[in-house]
Amino acid sequence: MAFYLGVALRPITPPLGGYLYGYPNPPRSSAVHDDLSVTAAYFCDDNSRAILLSYTVCALSDSLCERIRTLLAADLGMPKEAVFLHATHTHSGPCLTDSAGWGSADGDYIEAILIPKTREAAREAVAAPQPAVMSVATGLSYVGINRRQIRDGIATLGQQPDGVYDPTMTVIGFFAEGGAPLLTMVHYGAHCTASGKTDEITRDWPGVMLDALAAETNAPALFLQGPEGDVGPRMPSGKTIGEATAEDGAAIGRIAARDALAIYKTLGEGCTPSLAISHTTLSLPLAARPSRAEAEAAIVKNEGASAGVEAKTLDYYRRVLASYEEGYCERDGTPLPQSILCIGDVALVAFPYELFSAIGLAVRRGSPFLHTLPLSLTNGRGCYFVTEEAIPYGGYEVTMFLLESIQRYTPHIDRTLADLTIRHLEELKTKLDN
Repeated sequence: MAFYLGVALRPITPPLGGYLYGYPNPPRSSAVHDDLSVTAAYFCDDNSRAILLSYTVCALSDSLCERIRTLLAADLGMPKEAVFLHATHTHSGPCLTDSAGWGSADGDYIEAILIPKTREAAREAVAAPQPAVMSVATGLSYVGINRRQIRDGIATLGQQPDGVYDPTMTVIGFFAEGGAPLLTMVHYGAHCTASGKTDEITRDWPGVMLDALAAETNAPALFLQGPEGDVGPRMPSGKTIGEATAEDGAAIGRIAARDALAIYKTLGEGCTPSLAISHTTLSLPLAARPSRAEAEAAIVKNEGASAGVEAKTLDYYRRVLASYEEGYCERDGTPLPQSILCIGDVALVAFPYELFSAIGLAVRRGSPFLHTLPLSLTNGRGCYFVTEEAIPYGGYEVTMFLLESIQRYTPHIDRTLADLTIRHLEELKTKLDN
């Protein structure tokens, strides 16, 4: 069976002067350190077709993902479930989602640049796919570190050397039949915050890594962000976020580039992979919403907040209070659409969340596939998804997790998500084996 790959890249750098997204009270951009891009990878064989687009932006909202996936499905004549949209999570790119305290989506940029360039890249990638083979290699990289530093029983943003994180870096190489490189993909989980709250547009640390791979292979390279919810860059300052510049991000990127290039050079002879796409809807159980009295007290406490966690808290409890006034009916669960793109023995699993590393590790351990790569911030944006063990320590990620939905999740939801995902992977593997 033949396997084909088409690749295209487009710049998506916004005009200067717009708000950057990732922090409360975001700065306006004043310079471009390195250009942002969208890379489209189109995969097909005799039975299946799929396209993956990796954007070097912070996040794409649920509604924007839905719109783009619908457009591309129509443009390319494929099911929406076969379109995967992924954000690398740089905190130094345009705002593409509305978030209380963090900013509003830049509609002009979306209409003038993001969507047109996305469609151009997708159409070019699909227009002329080449026969290809694939090779996979893994290694260790210590670019990342658990960022939930525990002080006096409370989690703060820093470095926690004994905290859970996954140091595995996976490099996937695609080659033409004659051996020429066509595309390199790198999967790793760590926040793109090494540049801090800079006012320069930048892809952050993955940018340098991707440029080094592209220079080595003379072919495009894209980054796949793994479970990074509680993982940040291992900065010499002892932090994973904070006062830094785009050059600080580049310094971390050079370390990542060294690791990725070393792994790339261990790639073996490529083989022709099969292709499969699986889609299902998971049901995540919900607990009761906060009481009316709790919502009213929280609104009074946070009244007047306009940025950051306080503004997010105010917005959340206003929504909770409105739910009582509007006759909201509590539900037992909420649906989570989940798509898997399987290329040979590599399973790319889409999650719209910023997954905690332990959840990704549990999925990888339980998966029947040789290489299971959980993708954060894919096909939507659902904020953080934390572990039950993290909740008693509080901290930024836990707070944001608890403020996401009117009804919060039941206990053990991290294990529930991992178990349901593993079941989806097992069902896909059984189907492929038969």
